[in-house]
Amino acid sequence: MNARHIFEPIIIFMRIIFAITFLFLLSCKNDIVVNSDYIEATSQLPEFTEIGDLSFDEKDLIDFNLFQEELTDNSNVTFQCIYDTSLDNDILGNNLCDYLGSAINSSSAMPKFDWVPDYDQSGQYEFKIIISNGKITKEKVFTITVNNVDAPPELDTVADATVTENVALGTIDINDGGNDTDIDGDAITSLVIMTSLSTIQSPVLSIAVSSVV
Repeated sequence: MNARHIFEPIIIFMRIIFAITFLFLLSCKNDIVVNSDYIEATSQLPEFTEIGDLSFDEKDLIDFNLFQEELTDNSNVTFQCIYDTSLDNDILGNNLCDYLGSAINSSSAMPKFDWVPDYDQSGQYEFKIIISNGKITKEKVFTITVNNVDAPPELDTVADATVTENVALGTIDINDGGNDTDIDGDAITSLVIMTSLSTIQSPVLSIAVSSVV
């Protein structure tokens, strides 16, 4: 048996070992590249603020930071805010927060949630904020309870009236527009306050009409 026949199995074995080692190192390199991309993408999205369950009154300014730290680069970051009224930690449908008048202010490095609930928006809301940079997506769910506040009534315009001295004032219809409203549905009663703005000889009367619910 010559030397070639003796060493040939060893050479084949070494080639197999080399191929396996090469493939292993190549896969490790790919993992390092993938992991570095993941780390870089993750670093662009900071952790959400611990928001918790919030409670406000109608017409309160709701304004808070969404993240614990500033965004390092928000040029390729997208935001979405959706909500529903079932407090089950599962936002159904695609009700955009814009429908409520709330929004995410993402113009700065510290994005905020902004909302001023109107007088007809009392209730419980569950929000989900979704942020993505194309590689990583993060979500945050929180609830806001909006407490009902007795809204002031809205009075229609009362027309001006002109009268002559020594002549009975007559009747001024303080509901001549007929559009006095109260968003809470409370009954409206009116109170008339009359004051003089000029001399007693030629008075000009100012009649202030206010409504009480």
